[in-house]
Amino acid sequence: MLCTQIEQVNEMTIYELEMFLYFLTQYPIQIGEDKLQKLFAVWKAQKPAYTKDIEQLLSARDELKKLIQLSGNERQEILGVNFGEVIPIKNQRPYLEKIKPFLHLLGYEFTIGGDISLILNQKSELLVERSQSVYENVEKSRQVTDRYKMGNNYTSRTRTEKYTESVYAGSKKTNVYQRQLTLSLADGKELFSLSEFLPHQFFNQEKRDYEIPYRQMARHECWVLALPQSWFCPGCDDY
Repeated sequence: MLCTQIEQVNEMTIYELEMFLYFLTQYPIQIGEDKLQKLFAVWKAQKPAYTKDIEQLLSARDELKKLIQLSGNERQEILGVNFGEVIPIKNQRPYLEKIKPFLHLLGYEFTIGGDISLILNQKSELLVERSQSVYENVEKSRQVTDRYKMGNNYTSRTRTEKYTESVYAGSKKTNVYQRQLTLSLADGKELFSLSEFLPHQFFNQEKRDYEIPYRQMARHECWVLALPQSWFCPGCDDY
């Protein structure tokens, strides 16, 4: 079924491609490398602004596949991964959930264990402080006169009508952060380092704005293959 869909990848819309790739990040599926290369070639053509980011993840995937082969665990369906002795095993689950969408691209399911050791780092950097106008809905009332025709005469009646009006209530300041996600092997070799919300890499510090053609963004993207961030992090719309 999936192989048939990949053969038709050139006929998919960008949203169909998004859903197909999202499926691959949610479930571990073994797909031939030639078919995957075809799939990602089409995806990079659709998202040229994020070509380097996508290639970073694919290169990291290749490195981990080599590591799994060298460890002799490539025939397992479930692999154990840990994030070092500094973090107690019982506290490592959130780290695994953070990168599981990437790990699923390897075609394996992962749990906390001892087959592979990785290092995951996250850091935040303030990009800019922004001012945002605040409006409040205020309930008001007004006098409205209705006229009626009764035979040859007109009569009128005045009534009070309530309505809501949006009123400027000042401004508030919000901070825009760039959060960096870095994954490395246990020996310190870096696999990838990406902004969690990819458009941040296009932020121009001097102009205090983003420089990225809108046509190259389907929706707000995150580090997972430049897919919509709301699929992986609800409420993360911070730019």
